[in-house]
Order: sequence, then C-alpha cells, then structure tokens
Amino acid sequence: MVLVLTALGGAGLAVAADRPGNPVQRPELTYRADTAAQPWIDHLAQDLDAVHRDATSLSSAGRDVLGALQSLDPAGANAALAAGDQTSAGIQTLVAGLHFTLAGAHDANDRWRLGPETVSLFDQIDGAISAADQLPANWAALAATGRTVAGLVDALMGHDQAVFQATTAGRDGRWADALALLRGAAADALGIATAARDQLAAGSTVDTLDDLLAREHAYDDALVALYQYLAGGGRQSGDQFSALRGAVEQAQAALPGDNTALVVVTGEAAGLPIADQLLAMEEVHGAINDALEAVNDAKFGVPPIDDGAQATPTP
Repeated sequence: MVLVLTALGGAGLAVAADRPGNPVQRPELTYRADTAAQPWIDHLAQDLDAVHRDATSLSSAGRDVLGALQSLDPAGANAALAAGDQTSAGIQTLVAGLHFTLAGAHDANDRWRLGPETVSLFDQIDGAISAADQLPANWAALAATGRTVAGLVDALMGHDQAVFQATTAGRDGRWADALALLRGAAADALGIATAARDQLAAGSTVDTLDDLLAREHAYDDALVALYQYLAGGGRQSGDQFSALRGAVEQAQAALPGDNTALVVVTGEAAGLPIADQLLAMEEVHGAINDALEAVNDAKFGVPPIDDGAQATPTP
C-alpha cells in the first residue's frame, strides 16, 4: 500500500512538474524582469504625462484660434497661433526624448522575460508615443488654416477701412486721393484676400467668400469709374454722372450691411478644417490618457469589475 501511494504521489508530482509555467498563474517566473522594467515604465509615464499636459494646452490654443477667427479678431488668432507653435515645438522635443527612452527600455529588458501585464504596458506606452508623433503635424495643419484665415479677415477689414477713407476723400472733392486709396491700399487688400481664397479653396468651402469678393470688386470698380470721371473735370449732373452714381449706389446696396457675411466666411473657411485637427488631437490625447491610466492601475491597483448587481469592492 505504501508503495502504491508513493507511486501515485510521484505520478502527481510528475504531472505538476510537467505543466508548462505561465506568468498569470505563476508570476514569480517574471517577477525579477517585471521589477527591473518598472523604473523604465515610471520614467516613460512621467515624460508621457508632460506630453499629456502640453497636448491639453495645444488643444486649448487651437480652440482659441477658432474662437478668435469667429469673433473676427485676427490679432487674437495670431497670439493663440504663436502660443500653439511654442507648445508644439516642446511636444516634438518631448516625444523625441520618449522614443530614445523607449529604445533604451527595449534594449535593457528582454520582452520574453516579462509578464503579460508589463508587456501590455510597454505596448500601450509605445502606442501613445506613436500617436503623440502626430501632434506637431496636426498643429501645423491647423495653424496653416488659421494663419490663412486670419490674413483673409485682416485683409478684408483693411479693405473696408481703405474704401471708407476713399469715400471720405470723395465727399470732400479730393478725387485724386480717393483714387489713390482705391487703386492702392484697397486693391492690395483685395489681392491678399483673393490669394488667401485660392489657398483655402483646396480644403474649405469658399462660395460665400467668392460672392463677397465679387461684390467688393464691383463696388470698388464703380467708385473708381465715378472718381475718374470727376477727377477729369466731369460735371456732377447730366446722364453720364447719373449713370455712374447709380452704379455706385447699386453696388453699395449689394454689399452686406454688417459683418455677418464675414462671420459666415470664417466659419466656412476655418470651422471644419480646424475642427478636424482638434478632433485628431483629442484622439491622441485619449491614447496618452489611456496609457497613463493603465500604468497607474498596474502600479496602485484598481477594484475588480463585477458584473453582478451586488458587486462588492475589494477592501
């Protein structure tokens, strides 16, 4: 009987010894490697947290750009763009450092020695760093649109100011001054606006902008024709004068009475492209946040998830 029990026990031990080890059921197999990897994970998480904070600032700058453009505040948009440029450059430096640290971590830690949780953490951190690589490009695309639209708004507002000065000169009988303003500052501003329109047409809706530019050109041309006639000694009466003045009045009546059209223009030109880049940046932000939460949960533990109605947290 003793011999039989010994044989059965030996067989059981043999079966147990023959069972493949796995780190889930036997974490002691990877304990040393996991412990050695932890400082690398902590270092990566610390640097990734800095990127997380800067990514939040970058998104905030992007929203400030859009808000300033919608408020027809090109100076405010340019200030937000400058702040975003600085943040984006900082992110690029941080992400380059993260790639360097991650490469060192992979060199120092054999992946096959690590437990599945540690491997998963490295994979999530790697994914978050790869996602963060896109932030400078996202910002560059947003900033390009923002600067073009800011330049457009500035040009159209400058055009209106030059035309106002020209009509003021015209009312004073200073025809030469009026023509100089219309052919100089006003025409230059419309040229800048038209160039901005051509840049925006590739990725934005410019129908309202095209209509606005056409109306502005028509008004300017009508004013030039009238002032040329008067500067050449034309009388302020008669059929020709009436026709020229009628053309000015008709063109003026076709212009927007306020800035509503310009607000629509900025919304069409900047709204969707900037929103797309902000969404892409938020997705990166989410990937970084998920990786940081995974590191925190692995380090400090989280209550188990129980699908039952009476789930009881672990004390």
